[in-house]
Amino acid sequence: MSTINKSLITPSVCEEYVTRYSRLIRIAVAIHLVKKHGVTQLKAAKLTGVQQPLLNYVLRGHRRPQGLDELEKLSGFSELVEWISQRLLKGEPIDMCTICRQLLSLMGKTCPTERPKYQQVK
Repeated sequence: MSTINKSLITPSVCEEYVTRYSRLIRIAVAIHLVKKHGVTQLKAAKLTGVQQPLLNYVLRGHRRPQGLDELEKLSGFSELVEWISQRLLKGEPIDMCTICRQLLSLMGKTCPTERPKYQQVK
């Protein structure tokens, strides 16, 4: 009997996004709000859902979230961050699915909800 060391069910794009990118996007937007728009750390943290102490560590250079550099290199990422920031500053809510679709588009990927549905298993 062989042992299986990893799951044969691969994660969905949504799972990958939530696990890998949603926190990084929030941090990037919070940093942008503080540095480019003069928002206080506390307000930026509340608007983005980032813990204020974490934001403080990142802004002071004590921490650099893994993967943030990768996102910042994406063409169009800074525009996405600015677009999100403008919405938040106007008090307009924005859901993570909208942000995810925009990020996936920058990465050349497609949202699974925009793909044709798979046939139901009988």
